[in-house]
Amino acid sequence: MEIFAAKTNALISRAAARDLYDFNNMISFELFDESENDLFRKSIIFYNTISQETVNKFFDTSAIDGLKFPKIKRDLLPVLRNKDFLDLEMMKSKAKEYIAELMRVTDREMQYMESFEQKEYRPELLFSEEDILENIKEHPMALWKCR
Repeated sequence: MEIFAAKTNALISRAAARDLYDFNNMISFELFDESENDLFRKSIIFYNTISQETVNKFFDTSAIDGLKFPKIKRDLLPVLRNKDFLDLEMMKSKAKEYIAELMRVTDREMQYMESFEQKEYRPELLFSEEDILENIKEHPMALWKCR
């Protein structure tokens, strides 16, 4: 889940061809079921705050629109075994719809992001699970970005 949370942030921010392809495979293969949506969303929010220069609180997906077929042909097709036709517009639409549906943040999640913007790291606003909080309370990147 962490890998796909990071990949989702990469897709939203840089819109690389491989990120779109991997994200669509995640959707198609139903890697996460509905019961995992909250944790997946929270993981995306966490990686958003620690990996972006500016926190994307509204998960703007407009960068995905910038992906054009020549970039797919140059960056993605050479690394695929199966060179079947890729419907780029369908892939972009599917990814944007999934993200829009998933990233309906709660008040506490928004509060976490706003606190992070103010250089205040409060992971307890994002996660309630003790094991997760224990693992991320001293996360080096989060602490560094909040200095």
